[in-house]
Amino acid sequence: MKKELFALEEAAFKENDKEVIRGLTMHLYEKDIYGIICDSIDERDALLNFFKGRCELSRGRMRLRHNLVKNGNVSQSLGREFAVIEKKSKLLTSLSVMENICIFADRDNIVRKRKYYGMTRKYLEYFDIAVPPDKPVQSLSVKERVAVELVKSYVENKSVIVLADLTGFLQENELIQIYRLLLKLQQKGQSFILMETLDDIVFSWTNQLLIIKNGKNLGCFEPAFVDRQTLYAFLSGRQEAERPREVRHGLERKAGTDDRVFRMEKVCTPNLKNLSFSAGRGEVVKIFFANAGNVEDFREIFMDGSRITSGAVYVEERPVRCRNIREWRRRGLRYSAEMPYKSMLIRDMTVVDNFMLELAEKVRFLWLLPRYKRSVYQYIDSILGEGMANRKLRNLSPDVLQKIGLGKYYLAAPKVLICENPFQEVDLHIREVTLEMFAKLRERGIAIIALITNLSDMNLMEGSNIYIRNGDSVEESEIYPL
Repeated sequence: MKKELFALEEAAFKENDKEVIRGLTMHLYEKDIYGIICDSIDERDALLNFFKGRCELSRGRMRLRHNLVKNGNVSQSLGREFAVIEKKSKLLTSLSVMENICIFADRDNIVRKRKYYGMTRKYLEYFDIAVPPDKPVQSLSVKERVAVELVKSYVENKSVIVLADLTGFLQENELIQIYRLLLKLQQKGQSFILMETLDDIVFSWTNQLLIIKNGKNLGCFEPAFVDRQTLYAFLSGRQEAERPREVRHGLERKAGTDDRVFRMEKVCTPNLKNLSFSAGRGEVVKIFFANAGNVEDFREIFMDGSRITSGAVYVEERPVRCRNIREWRRRGLRYSAEMPYKSMLIRDMTVVDNFMLELAEKVRFLWLLPRYKRSVYQYIDSILGEGMANRKLRNLSPDVLQKIGLGKYYLAAPKVLICENPFQEVDLHIREVTLEMFAKLRERGIAIIALITNLSDMNLMEGSNIYIRNGDSVEESEIYPL
């Protein structure tokens, strides 16, 4: 008979004085691998902060091993019993693997590295983790870091390990290795909560699946009996059910040689070799980087043009050698960082001011020209609804902010928009808004270059595919050579 480890009953908690989770009931049993799919990023972040012990319940009840936890002790109990593993590392980079694993688990006041070495080697060998105990944490790969955090949580006797958005920063072959480690830890009595989008692992790894929409749980299901297409349609608000990996938006490729607006010809930097591709008006080019560091190398081309050691970049077939992003903007290129709704907007300004700020480079004295401002108001009314133009951004939801973050490029009408990991966010509504706005940008003739580090994201929209591994262009079959 399964033993209940953790439970919430009609739980509610707040983020920034706003009640994000309004009625959550869940039951986690020993040795469970429990999946959670959230309707929005706000719900996901609020739930993660709760598991990290950063907030108390505003109402409802929580139990640990059948014992009721009084409000006021919730944060302390969760901090003691739960470990959260996500994209940002929790390991101390100044210490070695063995010191990170043992230093907080060892109750002795004296640090004994010789003792730690033997303890850590025993754990790493048992769990088949090929990492030297004295290896510096800063030299670990992402997959090795996750494995070490899992072992660290086990050694520190954490009851529940929460894994957040693994598919967002681990590759498919790495996920398989992490799953094997999870199964070994499960045999040792460990319980897990897996917070993901509608990717394969949330259905294939878990034995229970909790669906949260509008701050409340819709129910807990067996993953094998959940129809993914119907669930995706329901959560994203689509009228027709579509598989999330098969969503298609935008136009067919139609750009000919005379219609090219951007071209790289055998471009080399210290870490990229002979990168060649072109993009026409309204075309999408998706570039997958097997090594996340190569994304930074590509980005630096537009921050520091001197990094190009050979080759040439052309905008509308005219060679360009720009030294910084401001010069690239003058030539008709825009660069959108990850999660533009967080990083590319000024939240203390109004919606209309954010749009006007983007247009100010193109039209001198824009703020003094009423007809331009009227056009901006009309556009905002058409995409966001009447009365939204003068609202402050800090009061708007993430999906509306994403629409603003990409919508401003529709008015600015650059020749090329480079987007870094445009589908990195796990919120289904944000992904839908991104695809919707990309379709509008393409209809306006704006070429989109998407820089992607998650292979499954390559399937979310149509376009040309390029694969980069260790700085070289390779075929898809060569991304992860056996």
